[in-house]
Amino acid sequence: MLIKTMMAGAIALAATATTSTAATFDFVSIANAYDGLADSGNSRHEAEFDTLNAFNSSLFTVDGITISDMTAGYTSGNYAEAFFDKTDGSGPAGLGVCHTVTPQDASGCSTAGGTGTDAGDDNVTMGESVVIVFDQAVSVMDLVFYNGTHKLLNGAVEINGLNINVAGGVLTAADYLNINANSLFAPNQVSFANNGSEFYVGRIDVTAVPLPASALLLLMGLGGLGAMKRRRKAA
Repeated sequence: MLIKTMMAGAIALAATATTSTAATFDFVSIANAYDGLADSGNSRHEAEFDTLNAFNSSLFTVDGITISDMTAGYTSGNYAEAFFDKTDGSGPAGLGVCHTVTPQDASGCSTAGGTGTDAGDDNVTMGESVVIVFDQAVSVMDLVFYNGTHKLLNGAVEINGLNINVAGGVLTAADYLNINANSLFAPNQVSFANNGSEFYVGRIDVTAVPLPASALLLLMGLGGLGAMKRRRKAA
């Protein structure tokens, strides 16, 4: 009970300390606007984060908050890239993952017969994950998800290590409290993984967490761990 109270207080303080407007990173718009940016070996001209960031890094800075990196993973050990998929006749897409069988600068995700997997792998499929790394501590304020067929997602997504049920593409207020509380030891990162549902991250809205508030969150987390150890010893 004490730990829950401490955590709730720290999260509330961080929320009240953040007064700036949320920075919106619209991955659907980014994918659509740069559809014509040819990537090496990519026949559909959709691109990985590294390609877009090298071409125009200002795409990933909004209201003083910057996405400094995106890393992708695949459980089978193959190479993976954070990948942007454009809107098609079925609807919007956004940020996904493409894994490959060999290391290369471009995944070739949309290249027929290339070294990468086919275009059907450009969402976050089973075994894939993606981490958004910011240049500062942030709180997640809003997320929008689409499924593998470019419709609003209804299904489970792993966010910051938590199994979150997404309904109509969005989360609940309680979900955001849990997601932000679970980022104490990496407050500048937001992670996503397939937990049974293929998905794209269409948009993420974040606010900066001032240093005193983010430091307090970490201290509260450490204090909570210490309290747990003391209670176990006493028992």
